Amino acid sequence: MTRHRYLVGTYTHKCKAYVEKEFYAALAGAQQVGRGDAFLTIDNSPGERYVRRLEKRYGEHCEFRHLDIAPRSGSRQTFLNNVALSINELRSTLLESDFDHLITVESDVLVPPDLTTLFDEAITQLDDAGENWGAIGGLYYAFYHKALQDPADHRLFQDTAVFSGCTCYNKKMLAEIPFRWSEEDTGPFPDSWMKHDGMQRGYSMWFYNKIKCRHKRGRWFHYFWH
Repeated sequence: MTRHRYLVGTYTHKCKAYVEKEFYAALAGAQQVGRGDAFLTIDNSPGERYVRRLEKRYGEHCEFRHLDIAPRSGSRQTFLNNVALSINELRSTLLESDFDHLITVESDVLVPPDLTTLFDEAITQLDDAGENWGAIGGLYYAFYHKALQDPADHRLFQDTAVFSGCTCYNKKMLAEIPFRWSEEDTGPFPDSWMKHDGMQRGYSMWFYNKIKCRHKRGRWFHYFWH
């Protein structure tokens, strides 16, 4: 199995404060001594009060940055723009570094402690098979990822619905394609456009069912989803 060095990134907002303690406890648990991975959070809340609180509480385990983003014409547009700018900050950080790949973890998804080792397993299998993979997703949506309920399901399989909740993005693909959103079509999130654009360029998308996370959604989800 080939061992990789990852930038493990998340973007957050003060609306996720309800889960921050659990999230950063899980993230700290996934940090393995000697691997050389880096952990970075981009906060897009208005003002810097929330990011300063995060730094004070969890700065031992993660670097924090704040993006001051002007609101758009509506709440949906503001949300999509915040996400796109934040995840592109992670993308830029990866491309300016010597890390091999980007792992994105949304700030209400609780990851397993062997997260990076499991992505190493999946990448090794795909590289050995000569796959031009673009993204590998872990499981976190119970209504879509039925294998979350089956601890014996460890399949690595190709799919078209790989989003950024707990996902490893190939640095090669990110070097070619930025995350984006559309003023004309505000349905898809930036991760959905990345999946679409990557597949258009010949990259394959995968799930590794061995990576099983917990998703702690709050009221924000229903507000921004519609």
